[in-house]
Amino acid sequence: MVSFGDRSLDALAEYVIPDDYFSFDLALLRDSIFDDDRMLRVKQSVFEQHRISGTPLADHLLACLDLQGHESVLDLGCGNGVQLELLAPRLPQGRVVGLDVAPGVLDAARKRLTEAGIDHQLVEASADDLSMFADDSFHRVMANYMMHYVPDLERCVSETRRVLCPGGKFLLTTNSTRSMVEMYNLHFEALRRVGAPEYTFKASPKGRVSLENSAELVGRRFDRVDLRQRPDVMEFTAPEPFLRFYAVGHNFCSVSSKPDPALDQEFFDTLLSEMRSLVEDVIQREGRLTVTKLTGTFVCE
Repeated sequence: MVSFGDRSLDALAEYVIPDDYFSFDLALLRDSIFDDDRMLRVKQSVFEQHRISGTPLADHLLACLDLQGHESVLDLGCGNGVQLELLAPRLPQGRVVGLDVAPGVLDAARKRLTEAGIDHQLVEASADDLSMFADDSFHRVMANYMMHYVPDLERCVSETRRVLCPGGKFLLTTNSTRSMVEMYNLHFEALRRVGAPEYTFKASPKGRVSLENSAELVGRRFDRVDLRQRPDVMEFTAPEPFLRFYAVGHNFCSVSSKPDPALDQEFFDTLLSEMRSLVEDVIQREGRLTVTKLTGTFVCE
């Protein structure tokens, strides 16, 4: 049995979350992890269905963007275009541009935005190469939960600064390294139970660009950096939605993101079975499984 006891999230994270985190190259992101938007859709749908507190991401971004209706907005790592679809109605005289390295999710974004009747431009590129855009091209640039994938972070921030108009804003939204510690606590216990290799005991790749370490990165290019925190809480009273969130939405906490001959389908079936047992135990004992998302946005000017 995994017991959270009376530990605070900070204390639990100190005990649970390792310093080492996964990292993935662009080819893997483009051709495998984001060859379609299934993972994104599962995360988005389960999160919205089971979020019990906090501000919806679109509302949070709108408050940070401070739009007047005429702005041009660039979404780095736009994924399947969900946020552009929600923001576009606030830009009757503006324009929306999405950029992503993966053609699979760009296809999903194109379909979504076209069906919604939204005029848009989509660009296939890495976020550290914005050479297709002139200086001062955008009033707003946002990067939502994707900067940890960018190969050259310094160049990405520099290029973002370059393409921003004077007085523009850059929004970097990411997670705390402590985010979803309840899920990781169960995940690592399940890994131990199945005898998983030591190298699978790693944290989210978002540890590379987190609430704890990003202020210095953006502060080298922007005079003003304001962190606006956005905590959320999800509750699960049945195991299935959580297991989809874990196994599909987060690729078994990134363990299944990269092909590994040592980790076959039987391994992941067994891992999922152990997770199910752990989740059922928590729900039976406490009435629900709570997962705390600690996120926020650096508003850079």
